Amino acid sequence: MQSAPQVIIGLTGAFGSGCSTAGSHLRDTRKFTLVRLSDVLRTAWKDTHKRQPSRSELQRLGDELRRDNHGGTLVQKAIEGLKKSNKNAIPQFVVVDGIRNVGEIAHLRDLYGYRFTLIAVLASFDARWDRISSAYTDKGLSQSDFIADDQRDKNEETEYGQQVELCVDRADILIATILFQFRRLNIRENYWNLLT
Repeated sequence: MQSAPQVIIGLTGAFGSGCSTAGSHLRDTRKFTLVRLSDVLRTAWKDTHKRQPSRSELQRLGDELRRDNHGGTLVQKAIEGLKKSNKNAIPQFVVVDGIRNVGEIAHLRDLYGYRFTLIAVLASFDARWDRISSAYTDKGLSQSDFIADDQRDKNEETEYGQQVELCVDRADILIATILFQFRRLNIRENYWNLLT
């Protein structure tokens, strides 16, 4: 372990696009340490609530934390937690899932420079709904709730809000998950070999 990772990959994209799957893949097959920004939000939520949060409540909490601190505050808290759990060191390979604001990108680029690569994972609306519809319907929510959350996630008008579209625009690499649905797994493995 060291004070800075050799490689740090950030994942951005609309929820249900496959970012979490990509992060888990890097953790499970490439031995990356996986950091989820949503875990920072869930921990902050538990400090003041006893029930599970909805997606929109987590979105709102993230907005508040960025507004009250700075755009990269979720990344900062995630990295601090990672260091704390690793005796003030950072693993050699780190993947950060859930980048939703350009301030988070700027913070990672400031900290890690060329060692940081931002990957945007893209998927069609239908593919995303197919993947996560049960997370909505199991709670008595519908596709219209998904659409409302998706709109908020894409491009809030405030600098501290959800800005997934702007994050995707700043990505170093774009992955369209639809391509992987029609190809064999070893082609996907070859792609990850190039990245890592």
